[in-house]
Amino acid sequence: MNEAIDIPAFYHKPGLMTGVGNLSQVLKELPADVRQLCALVQGIGVHVFWAKPLGYEVAQEQEDDVLERSATRMLERLLARNHADLATARAMPDRLVMDCRSYAVLLSALLIHCGIPARARCGFARYFSPPHIAFHEDHWITEYWRADECRWAFADSQLDPFQCKTMHISFDPCDLPEGQFLPAGQAWMLCRQGKTNPEQFGYSPWVGLPIIRWQMIRDIAALNKVEALGWDHWGGMFPLQHEALSEEDVAFYDRAALLSMDHSALGELRELYLRDLRLRVPRIVHQMHRNSDERDPEFEFSDLLDGDPCKIVLL
Repeated sequence: MNEAIDIPAFYHKPGLMTGVGNLSQVLKELPADVRQLCALVQGIGVHVFWAKPLGYEVAQEQEDDVLERSATRMLERLLARNHADLATARAMPDRLVMDCRSYAVLLSALLIHCGIPARARCGFARYFSPPHIAFHEDHWITEYWRADECRWAFADSQLDPFQCKTMHISFDPCDLPEGQFLPAGQAWMLCRQGKTNPEQFGYSPWVGLPIIRWQMIRDIAALNKVEALGWDHWGGMFPLQHEALSEEDVAFYDRAALLSMDHSALGELRELYLRDLRLRVPRIVHQMHRNSDERDPEFEFSDLLDGDPCKIVLL
């Protein structure tokens, strides 16, 4: 395949999880501005781990919100509780309970709907730990295209004013400084090259090269417009232990990591993703938190990108 891809144009189109389906009318008045869209998302959602510090106990009917894979289903849940336009901030019982992936996917969907190329990215954030603790927590953010500057930028719509104040964050959450968020492929290569300690990446009790590999596979899938849940496991996420990988496997992941770090290598990365089941999301994924296999209709689409020379085809 390896044909040239207009990368901003590619991410101008929605993917499996970032389309808005029949909700276009509801979204027609949205501002085409990343800062305003971040504020909008913060007004309709609450992070599952930050609800209690805000004085709110998540209601039973909100507990499964974080299991929704697509922006469409997230918004349908939200609007079923309160039909107000999205620019109207909700009371806590009417909000969508989200995790970092939810924020990344939803902001990406809204940006794309407003004509701004965007994609969810999976990796590790430096800013959830105190400065004296060099730990990078697994995290999702949104990467969007700043056309006026001809560059990609990272935005973390999860970082609302309360979180920023609590964690003493002084940088701009809508344009993260270099090094505050590391895409998983970059983290993998830094560790493989001995430039940083893999034990400083992850989320208790999972730390080290295994979770970096899992996050890298999720990030590569997201770059191919398939944003799986954080507890979806498939293909190259097994075996769980890094020591069980063959030399060929490690070399393969080195190559995949380098491609995921190179904006110009999207065509080659997509070819690798489509052809290798260590990377490609199947119709059936293993849910680690439930220890069960699940089939989700949102992985069934084979013609979503019809007409695209790099069309996604799932087994």
